[in-house]
Amino acid sequence: MNSRKIILFVVCFVASNFIIAQQIKKETTGNQYRAVHWGIDDGLGKEQWHTAIIKDMYGFMWFGSSHGELSRFDGFNFKQHDPDKNIPGTIRSNNCQTFVEDSLHNIWIGTNLGLSRYDIVADSFTNFKAYIDTASLVEEAFPFWASSNEIFCIESGTEITTYDIRTLKRKKLLDIQQLVQEGKIHIGMPAITYAIFDSTTNSVWMLPVNEEG
Repeated sequence: MNSRKIILFVVCFVASNFIIAQQIKKETTGNQYRAVHWGIDDGLGKEQWHTAIIKDMYGFMWFGSSHGELSRFDGFNFKQHDPDKNIPGTIRSNNCQTFVEDSLHNIWIGTNLGLSRYDIVADSFTNFKAYIDTASLVEEAFPFWASSNEIFCIESGTEITTYDIRTLKRKKLLDIQQLVQEGKIHIGMPAITYAIFDSTTNSVWMLPVNEEG
């Protein structure tokens, strides 16, 4: 009699655990991922066309727009960063197209008016004008790569430069102006966005915007 009770208890215990496990599995599978849409009505900003995104070390999400917008999202609210000549430490231009985070976790931002660096500790921006040693009238500067000590940047569409992330000293790495003038390459967003610096061969790889590649 006791053995039957024990067997019945074991069967009921196993069955109940199986049912609970199946229910948990079903709930976990169904709720493992969820899609949430954040838009202009939620405070993202006035622009619908965003071209850059990055997540910093504190978990903030940054969104940049080539139409003039820089937004930071804390998971609940969006904060807009607008240029203001009367306020020190603001970004020079919010026309932002690329982000790169350095090893100090500061964010370098490529804009149509040069390069900007967001200091994550001071919560302020340092702005750099585009490299002036060029015949190009374009002031754009876009960072595309970060090593442990430097940021790599394409400036004015004709110069590849580096910035020391501690001293902020700029160095001209390569002049591609002649190649651009000869029509062999055209520095567009694919070239900037997907450019890679290879420290082993000390070379820069990029995707020129033309038919020849």
